Amino acid sequence: MPTAMGVRTISRAWECAAALILAVLVVLSVHFSTTGDEYGISNPGWNGTSAFFDAVLEEGGTVIADTSLFNDYEDSLLLLVAPADESGEGDFGIYRTYLHQNNTIFIADETGASNVMLQGIGSSMRVVPVNVSSLDTTYTGSFFPNGHPAAGHPLLVGVETLAFNRPTHVTGGESLLISGLFSWQDLNGDGRMDAGEPTGTFSFLAREEIGAGEVIVCSDPSLLINAMQGREAPEGNRAFVENLRSYRSVMLVDGVTSAAARDRAVLAGLRSSSSLQAGLLAASLFVVAVLWRKKYRVGWVDGT
Repeated sequence: MPTAMGVRTISRAWECAAALILAVLVVLSVHFSTTGDEYGISNPGWNGTSAFFDAVLEEGGTVIADTSLFNDYEDSLLLLVAPADESGEGDFGIYRTYLHQNNTIFIADETGASNVMLQGIGSSMRVVPVNVSSLDTTYTGSFFPNGHPAAGHPLLVGVETLAFNRPTHVTGGESLLISGLFSWQDLNGDGRMDAGEPTGTFSFLAREEIGAGEVIVCSDPSLLINAMQGREAPEGNRAFVENLRSYRSVMLVDGVTSAAARDRAVLAGLRSSSSLQAGLLAASLFVVAVLWRKKYRVGWVDGT
C-alpha cells in the first residue's frame, strides 16, 4: 500500500498537470474571445474593427471560414480586410465563380498583398504599396489626405469627402475616389513633397466589373477601424461605411484570406467543429477527474 507521502507526491504531480491544462484552456479562451491584432474583428482598441463588424454581424453578416460556401450566395458582398496571403498558390476559381453569381468582392488592402488574388480573378486593378500624402486634408498633417468622388456609385451616396489615414493607391479599373491635385507618392515617408516624388491625383477607391459581378478595391483598410468610425469621424466616413454595410442584401466576411477576420474564423471553426468541442470537453472532464482523484486518495490515506 502506498505511503501517505507517496500518495501526496503523486497527487501534487497530478495537481501540477491539472493546473497546466487549466492554464492552457484559459489562454485559449482569452485568445478566442478578444485580440489586439491590427484591424482585428475582436479588437476593441483604436486600431481594431470591432465596432464595424459588431454592427455587420448584428445585421446578419457572416464570417465564412470555408470558401466552398461562397457558392451558396447571390446578391451578397464578400469583404476582405487586410488580406495576408501573397503566396499565389490559392485556387481563385471559387472567387471567380462567386463573382459570376451577381456578387461583389470588396478588398481593403494597403500592402499589395491582394494583387495575387486580383490577377487570379482576372482583374486589371492593383494596389501600389506606397503611401500617398496631400496638402488637401481634413486632419492636421499631410498623412491624412482627402478623397473626392470621381464617379457616381451607391457607395458614395451622401459622401462629399472621405478622410483617409496613410493610404496607398490603386491602379486600373474605374476610379471612384481620388486624391486632391496637390498630392504625391511619399516615397521617403517624411510627409513633405520632395524632388523626384511623383505628384498629381491618385485613386483610393476603384471598381471593375467581372462577369455578372463587381470587384471594388480600397487602398486603406483603416477606414473601418474604431478610431475612424467614432462620433468625431468626418460625416463622409460614416456615410461611406453605412453605404458599404447596406450595399448588398447580405455581407460575408472572408475568414480565410482576410487577416482581420482570422481570430473570429478560428472561433467560428471551433463552434462548428464537434471534434474540437469534444476535445475541449474531454480536457475539462479530465481536469475535474484529476482533482477528484487527488481529494479522494489523500482523504483515504489520512483516514477521512
